[in-house]
Amino acid sequence: MFEVGKFPVSDASVLMALERIGHLSLLSQLFVKVIVPPKVFNEVFKGKTKPNWIDVKRPNRSIVTNGVRRTRIHPDKGETEAIALAWQQKTVLLIDDLKGRRAAEKFKIPVMGTLRILVEAKRKGFISKAQPLLYALEQTGRYIDKDLLQWVLQEVGEVQP
Repeated sequence: MFEVGKFPVSDASVLMALERIGHLSLLSQLFVKVIVPPKVFNEVFKGKTKPNWIDVKRPNRSIVTNGVRRTRIHPDKGETEAIALAWQQKTVLLIDDLKGRRAAEKFKIPVMGTLRILVEAKRKGFISKAQPLLYALEQTGRYIDKDLLQWVLQEVGEVQP
């Protein structure tokens, strides 16, 4: 049984998106720790001081080799390790990449992306408005479908349905 608990595993996509808009610390407010595999850590934090709420763990090699890599989806190496680690830890996976999300679904791993994190941060009062952060994401080159954007804004009460 998977738990959406205090220790999710993250792929680089969510970490980088939040870092680009200056809100990486939202993860430390929403979760006690965030676990990342070494490939993700190196991609996001190489040359930077590791936040104390980031825990680096290696996934079981056989899960990576015999499980995730055998899907026909072929996520990249960081995503593969994150998926394997989330499965191993029986926890939610923080990921935006569609290929990675599809691979995680094959293992019935619950996923949460950047937009859901912003919704949760707003609901818990860690941010006062989601709209400026959504637009900041778009300014960094992140595509957000207009219907999805409207849905998020409705979810957080920033637009009328």
